[in-house]
Amino acid sequence: MGKYLGIGLLIIGLLLMVIIAPIALAAALLGGGGDDDCVAEAAAPGDGPVYFVGDSIGTGIRDKLGDRYTVNAETGRALPAGISALESDTPKVENADAVVVELGTNKSNGFAADAQTMVNKIRNKNDSAAIYWVEIFSRGDYANENQAIRGLGDVTVIQTKGKGIDMADNIHPNAAGYERLAQIVRSAVNTGAPADAGEDCPEDSGPAGECTANGIAFGLPGSNVGDREKVFGKANSAAAKQPVSFFGHDIQAHRKVVPCLEAVEREIKQKGLDNYKVRSIGGYHPRPGDPLYYFHMYGAAVDINPDTNPYCKCDTHDIPDSWVRIFEKYGFFWGGNFRTTKDWMHFEWHGEAP
Repeated sequence: MGKYLGIGLLIIGLLLMVIIAPIALAAALLGGGGDDDCVAEAAAPGDGPVYFVGDSIGTGIRDKLGDRYTVNAETGRALPAGISALESDTPKVENADAVVVELGTNKSNGFAADAQTMVNKIRNKNDSAAIYWVEIFSRGDYANENQAIRGLGDVTVIQTKGKGIDMADNIHPNAAGYERLAQIVRSAVNTGAPADAGEDCPEDSGPAGECTANGIAFGLPGSNVGDREKVFGKANSAAAKQPVSFFGHDIQAHRKVVPCLEAVEREIKQKGLDNYKVRSIGGYHPRPGDPLYYFHMYGAAVDINPDTNPYCKCDTHDIPDSWVRIFEKYGFFWGGNFRTTKDWMHFEWHGEAP
């Protein structure tokens, strides 16, 4: 009896292994490794050389990409200089399995035409290498450059926006951001994909790129915290603490708000309306103990010159109407339009509906 019982238990054990092992394997493959591994690095289809040409951002990831990569990067390099650098490295380009271009942050005239020239030169030297171009993620107006990059034939765009690249300033990542960027580049090259594997990564840091607002998407808000979190995530998160300079004053704001503030300043200057001086400005503020629906706690509001634009039941303010209209164009609701007590200093971002 004991003999048959032992055989039976052995059979049951083998059946369980057959059933559970594939499930565990699938979970390991699909479940990922948590937020830190949200861009999975698949096994490389080959281990051949990769040629990388870039600017100061390239210098920051030079030692983080691995032995496969030959990195030709230089601070301040614009695209025309990058084309020259490529020419000087012809043998390395000819022998590469893949070529990665990280250029465009340093602006230059005729970018679209030069970008196509770059691709043509790569292809003339190597007709089989995969060509990648790193999407420009630095803060500023890079809409035309990124559009030109996306329009290039025979190029895979390595997507960087919303991928959790922490920034040290408006241009460069910090140490963790460089590690993250290197991971994104390696993943894209290894898989031959535009780094879409990062779509499930938490968008809690890194720049948003261009301003996405098209005017004010909703009016006076209520106190629904859930609505705030649908747009901005949690209060007091890393996303709320992105650095931005507004008329020479350094503050922190939400990653979605930063490019809109930059767009406001840019248009004010372009229209010659910058004779009004910003003496003081506040942005992100944690406000311990306050209700979680205050926009400052999400980095989604700014207060300008509170000494002359008070919070009051009065009509005392000096912010020009022309500024208000430009702020509204980029999604900001003015506290001067509050129904009862006016918050003349206050602009909160309503550029995206909950």
